[in-house]
Amino acid sequence: LQLINDILDAAKIGSGQFPLNEAWMDVRTTIEEVIRMVAEPARLAGVRLQRAIEPALPEILADRQRLRQILLNLVSNGIKFTPTGGTVVVTAATSERGLDLIVKDSGVGMDATQIAKALEPFGQSTPPLHDGFGGTGLGLPLARSLAELHNGSLTIESEPGQGTSVIVSLPAGRIRPN
Repeated sequence: LQLINDILDAAKIGSGQFPLNEAWMDVRTTIEEVIRMVAEPARLAGVRLQRAIEPALPEILADRQRLRQILLNLVSNGIKFTPTGGTVVVTAATSERGLDLIVKDSGVGMDATQIAKALEPFGQSTPPLHDGFGGTGLGLPLARSLAELHNGSLTIESEPGQGTSVIVSLPAGRIRPN
């Protein structure tokens, strides 16, 4: 069912028929929801989940369900490609760009060719390290498309053996003014 939903979402985005249901939201709450959703799979994989959330994080204008989908895809990938004993950290902080959501893992990492492949629909750079974490190769491309629908961006910083950081930057215009 998740595969079908991902394919449908990708098709809707590609056809320009994907409206966002935007409202002011608390990113901290969404991060905590995602952490709860993946806590058991992370525990079974022996991967620690951590968060580093700016204390006075402002509300943002976003589609809560789609932001959760982005984070769930990124955190699940982090767990999937991090060896037992490793860590996945979710960071949320304001920056000169606006609001950055960063999922950093201590996993296997990727080179530039693997990053490009992972960003292609149905592209998978390496097999998962843990059972039960198969994938369709749609998570990263879908997360990038959803970030772009929010006028944001998704970038990947990674090196083989050094882990991966995926940065979703949302523009300052999406931050609720004080």
